[in-house]
Amino acid sequence: MFKRLALVGCVCLLGCALYGRNARAAEILDNAKLRDLLKAKISLGVIEEMIKASNTDFRCDTKEVVEISKAATEGGMPQSDIDKLLKILIAESNRSQTRLRDLVSRFMNMCVNGNEQEYAAMMRTLLREGPAAVPYLLEKIEQENERMRVGLLDALGQIGDKSDRVVQSVKLMVNDREKSVRAQAAKAVALLAGPKTCAELIEDLNPKKHEHLDGYALALGHLGDKNAVVPLVTLLKDTTDEDTAVCAAFSLGLLRANDERTVGALLDSILSDRWEMLRYTSAKSLALVGEPRTVSYVIRAFQRYREGRAHLVSTLSKFKYFEAIEFLVNCTNDDNNNVRKSAMETLQVVTGERYDNYDDWYSWWNINKVRPDWERIGKDAKAGMNPKAAETLVQQPDTAK
Repeated sequence: MFKRLALVGCVCLLGCALYGRNARAAEILDNAKLRDLLKAKISLGVIEEMIKASNTDFRCDTKEVVEISKAATEGGMPQSDIDKLLKILIAESNRSQTRLRDLVSRFMNMCVNGNEQEYAAMMRTLLREGPAAVPYLLEKIEQENERMRVGLLDALGQIGDKSDRVVQSVKLMVNDREKSVRAQAAKAVALLAGPKTCAELIEDLNPKKHEHLDGYALALGHLGDKNAVVPLVTLLKDTTDEDTAVCAAFSLGLLRANDERTVGALLDSILSDRWEMLRYTSAKSLALVGEPRTVSYVIRAFQRYREGRAHLVSTLSKFKYFEAIEFLVNCTNDDNNNVRKSAMETLQVVTGERYDNYDDWYSWWNINKVRPDWERIGKDAKAGMNPKAAETLVQQPDTAK
């Protein structure tokens, strides 16, 4: 009798140890873990206590019921206990479904009405549920409110379930009617990417296949695959859609593409008369790779266009060049308040100094411009420019107004 009780005690301890190991890994008691417990001959009583103490994710479709019954039989559980266990699992499954649906509904409400901290807290709760929440997120993915769709895509990407149903649902949203949803879908696609994702996205860069291509261009940037560089450059040069061009330029920056064809296309885009945001984004992307010619092109674009000057000025924050600093100092005397503010903020980043007016910056520059650590752009950076343009790159900005 004593030996039998000792054996039962050992089995119970084995079950608790096995469950403890699994709980630390995922903190969810699901069908797979339950089958392991049953095969290890853990009694119904111990399993009931585990269920009470755990978050559960039980599925009770016909296939799963059969598998659990087999595992229980293999572990020597009496049929009466198996029948009782199945009733418990069905009830627990229904309770879990109700809880998860309610959680997803509260999350969607937070997407629209919550602040940043509340949204982050609810997201952490969803992530703790893991893949168990995915079916209930997918049920709501076509919500009319675009902020809800953005939140759902954010959650799916962070949870990281790469099953076919999830991946295909997310890919469909890259062509959503709302730009913000397409942008979030692009991030999610990259997070859920498989070995063929890059090739599939490149194939999708076709205006005959999709109404919107900006999301596909963004996804390729987030994916980080250098095979996307050539298709993105082609898209940048050929597209007539502003969002698509901007996203292609942005993604080339994410990819840190610095081959001459890419750099040339981005430099041309800085001087493009098509869109203000394209000029800014192209300059930002070139700043990421440290292309020195960016400085002269930004100055020329500043002189050529009035729109977006403040944004253009800010792209020089990564260039510790004599020409860039002198230009920025001149911009602190611009007649546009936004340009002055942007120039001063950019100078603070580049130089580490802090002044709030032109006179102070001008005085500081007169003293420090002879420092040997200021780099010069040099002839290579001015390639392709006529001599007169090169000589007048750094001039008082207000002459171009």
